[in-house]
Amino acid sequence: MNKRNDGPPYPADGYPGKQDEAEASANRGDRGGGQEDSGVKYPEIFVQLTGTDGNAFAILGKVQRALRRAAVSDMEIERFIEEATSGDYDKVLATCMEWVEVG
Repeated sequence: MNKRNDGPPYPADGYPGKQDEAEASANRGDRGGGQEDSGVKYPEIFVQLTGTDGNAFAILGKVQRALRRAAVSDMEIERFIEEATSGDYDKVLATCMEWVEVG
């Protein structure tokens, strides 16, 4: 029996590079969960956005409330709102993901 493999050897989930990225992270000694790893400004703050109202103002309100509960300064929250509203809907989502962990 002759087995032929025409494609690259991807991991079972079909995402090339996922395994390599994880191995590289382990080799660097990364432990995950820190701002350096995720690039999130407040990685300790989690906001559940999936399964909720997708309206931009509702999303901004949820993140703003989470920032307040975490005792983030009013000036910093104002910066978040200004940044998030400086573009379109995609900018709102991108800014939320840059500032807090979202799910």
